Amino acid sequence: MYIHLRSPKKGVNIIVGVESVTLFFDKDVNLSEQILKISNKIKNLDSKVLILVKKLENKSFIKNAPKSIVQKEKNSLTQYNTELKKLNSIFNSIKN
Repeated sequence: MYIHLRSPKKGVNIIVGVESVTLFFDKDVNLSEQILKISNKIKNLDSKVLILVKKLENKSFIKNAPKSIVQKEKNSLTQYNTELKKLNSIFNSIKN
């Protein structure tokens, strides 16, 4: 995914593969503010991933917790990693 801010028209051009979409805004987009917001979300998700990885590496937790809880934690980890991948892609696109 590639994001390019087009300041004259107050829009964002998003390119995914060979497809391109331009989003226009009623007001200017503060790129620095958006980078900071995304960075904070990445840090938050990194913390959550770390906690879940440690929990799922704990043999006692895996052995004693109900299977539904263990599966829920695994699903959350997958979801967080997917979201992190997307946010990192966006972050790397707009910071350049």
